[in-house]
Amino acid sequence: MGKSKYKNFIKHYDTIRDVLRNFYLYGCYSRNDFDQKKISRRKYDNEKRRIMNYMNGKYVKQHTEGHTKYISLNYDMFTCTENFLSYSFLTRSFNWNDIVLYFLIQQMLSEKEQSMTIEELMDACIAKLSNEAENFQSFEISTLRRKVKQMSSENLLELEIDKNKKRYRISNDFFSCLTNEEIVLLLEAVTFFSNTAAICVPGVYLSDTIKNYLKYERGIDIDPCDSIMYKHTHLQSILDDEITWIIINCISSNQKIRFKYGANDVQKHVIPLKMIQDIQYGRQYLYGLDMISNQFSLFRIDRIHNARQDHQEKPRDNKYQTYEKATYKSWCATLFDKSQGLTAVEVEIHLDENIYGYILDRFRREGKWGTLTKLKKNRYLYRIEVTDPNEMIPWLRTFAGFIKIRESNSHNISEKLDTDWKEALKKYGLV
Repeated sequence: MGKSKYKNFIKHYDTIRDVLRNFYLYGCYSRNDFDQKKISRRKYDNEKRRIMNYMNGKYVKQHTEGHTKYISLNYDMFTCTENFLSYSFLTRSFNWNDIVLYFLIQQMLSEKEQSMTIEELMDACIAKLSNEAENFQSFEISTLRRKVKQMSSENLLELEIDKNKKRYRISNDFFSCLTNEEIVLLLEAVTFFSNTAAICVPGVYLSDTIKNYLKYERGIDIDPCDSIMYKHTHLQSILDDEITWIIINCISSNQKIRFKYGANDVQKHVIPLKMIQDIQYGRQYLYGLDMISNQFSLFRIDRIHNARQDHQEKPRDNKYQTYEKATYKSWCATLFDKSQGLTAVEVEIHLDENIYGYILDRFRREGKWGTLTKLKKNRYLYRIEVTDPNEMIPWLRTFAGFIKIRESNSHNISEKLDTDWKEALKKYGLV
């Protein structure tokens, strides 16, 4: 039997993204079901093994029905706000020099308590490894020089020039000028924005760094997650951070982007113009000009693979003027079609405004360009025109018990809401 090719680390995050997303969002697919998703059984086994190795066990749930096993990931917004999906990025591969030199350089500079040249660092590192490590892998001074340069660019090391010689030392304590209370406030701010920003991974790891600093340098053990609760936080968006980062860079630098799209990996060449986020569903979209079809299109970011920036040619600026027209009166991400026009949605609101006035405030605050009209005491009418009324359904669900959708020949929102609520009541055994 041949030796297994399984490796605990991976070079590209695309390898694990789809399996992890299915575990988190659904948790109802077995090993055999993934075959239909064009994910082989071997790949499923490998990715499940990596996820189990790096994910905290309290978040992973396994249940068996007959001879079939299902994997799901648990999340409860009331007991934990930690984005545990960030642990999956720890599967990124590294080589021996990356990890050993990172710590060894800092250790040598700390023990010497003075700046050192590259040659002095090289001698100290080799001596340390030869005395304490068995069968250590040797490295060239050029490798050490590249690592020191990288760490200097990240402000972990500081460069000093002494008689035309470059000397390096550990950077000064960045937080030394801050009091304990100020660092705790900074930690709370970083933790909050790590769950609300378009890119989450940097905030998650920065939060961990500050927590470790407080614990080991200041003697303060604190977890700000215990004091923060989020509404409409969709943890799965962190799985697409790498792709989102590439898109943002392309937009900011006015560059095109290439990627594979959908289950069939269709090749796309796009001028990215805007990112759109659906807060209710947690989906993210890229709006841009498809260079192949020469049409403005929306692409779900969770269906984008192998994205890369195209540095060869910059698009013309006049393309950016189309966004406002394309998203005219779009509740979320449906592009405006002039031939189909807009659809009017009318919502009757019945409540005791002295007790439930906050419901009216929500319509005024969240209802976008819609109008709110008082018909009589405790009865209001909310009216809006949108490109696709179905996009409003998740938002309208949150007003259950207070609203009634007026019937219309242009949409069937009322019928869909009634069906959703009946299904929910059945699951709770109430009907």
